[in-house]
Amino acid sequence: MELLGREALRRLSHSAADSGVCMHVLVMITRLRQICDHYTLLEPYMCRLRAEQASFRQAPCYERYQRTSDRHSGVCCIACGAPLSPLPRGRSETDDTAAAREALCGYCVAFTGSPSSTLAEDRGDPLDRPFSERDPIRYEPHSLADCSKVVDETISAWTSLLLRDTGVHDGQSSKLRALLALLDRSRLESPDEKWVVFSQWPSFLDICEDALLERGQAVCRVDGLMRYEERELNLELFHRSEYPILLMSIGAGGVGLNLTQANRVVLIDPWWNPAVEEQAIDRVYRLGQRRPVRVTRLVVRDSVEERVMQLQQQKRALYEHVLDSDRRPSVETRLTVRDLHWLMRST
Repeated sequence: MELLGREALRRLSHSAADSGVCMHVLVMITRLRQICDHYTLLEPYMCRLRAEQASFRQAPCYERYQRTSDRHSGVCCIACGAPLSPLPRGRSETDDTAAAREALCGYCVAFTGSPSSTLAEDRGDPLDRPFSERDPIRYEPHSLADCSKVVDETISAWTSLLLRDTGVHDGQSSKLRALLALLDRSRLESPDEKWVVFSQWPSFLDICEDALLERGQAVCRVDGLMRYEERELNLELFHRSEYPILLMSIGAGGVGLNLTQANRVVLIDPWWNPAVEEQAIDRVYRLGQRRPVRVTRLVVRDSVEERVMQLQQQKRALYEHVLDSDRRPSVETRLTVRDLHWLMRST
């Protein structure tokens, strides 16, 4: 997935303004960050792939391609979402009702190692050659059965890659195990400590909540999807001593809360804007706090998360040198193409 994002960035570098490719890279980065938390966060994405697979079998790919082309919108690979280049000028579909076109980018075709794929053999390794407009899509017609086979193999390969070395055997990811280990050690060594666990993914908070409840931990939760009454009730529960853990989405915990009852903070995943994290921490480390506050960040080594942290440090240092208050928001929050190159670079 990271390699696919880099290839899309190469195309962005050779384009004056390709917002579609830029958005594709951002989506790929988001999925990489989700994988760092837990592999099941990508289940909706895999369900979408299977839905695309089902619709793919109902009509030749070229017809699907033509419909999207008529609307002047970009065509995307049905496996990874990468933008595909249009049909070259002067090329037309042969009069063969059994023929269909593959709506797969060359990188996904090569990734599956499908025997019917000729792109990798004819043009070399797609990751070792320059990216061009004509590379992403194959124009040779194949039978619909052959196309379906390639799509099946693509989805199977993506699923295998997604579940590889992710702790699928016990339903836990490395981050979830690290969080549970922190809380278990705290319960033994300092049972009076109270924790606030921040994450930007409500679906990962669901996973954490289920795991903690299975261990008999008293836990409450606050996120942006809750009604005001439910939110206030859970905050009141956390204020009581029998509820030592509060799970909170980082967006819901940024402003207007007093969480000085807690003295331990866990940041599950890094946020683009360091000021958002600092605001969340300030809900605990603020006037009225009587105990030392410890903050723990969970970051997957050699992953996109490490580069997000480094990008945070760069933006924080730049922000400190900016004296003009009118420029602060742009310096602090903008994500540039240069930043995308930094995030998708090789580790």
